[in-house]
Amino acid sequence: NKCSALGFLMMGDRDIPGYAEYLIQRGAHINVSGPFGLSPLAVAAAFGKPQSVTVLLKNKANINFVSSTITPLAAVVIKGIGKKGTYEMLDTLVRNGASLKLANQALAKGRGKDRTPLQLKYKVSNFKPQEQQEAAKVIAYLNALPK
Repeated sequence: NKCSALGFLMMGDRDIPGYAEYLIQRGAHINVSGPFGLSPLAVAAAFGKPQSVTVLLKNKANINFVSSTITPLAAVVIKGIGKKGTYEMLDTLVRNGASLKLANQALAKGRGKDRTPLQLKYKVSNFKPQEQQEAAKVIAYLNALPK
């Protein structure tokens, strides 16, 4: 499957942009849902792979692609809490046009309506106790970004 190889590469332990470029040159699809219903860009962003994110964006990955229920920006907000490079990844995505206002079903978490990354305040309590302070910082950071 042309989307699975690229998506699974993004889930690995290392950031290997050369392999991503290789797969793309050989026809790997960028703007499709792959592992766990996420686009390769959402997976790379959530797993903190800045070089691969750059390669994907250079190759026209849709920065606001809603794969399954989540955008790349929301993937970082949900999965990046407490991980090295979270703020840099948020900056990269927003600088490249990620919408802070695009709703994501995954952020709604059973609340009955979609949420945007800026509406994440309710979610801090859903994080593990040791992650709640960092989640609050990420929310403040997102709220301080130009809208």
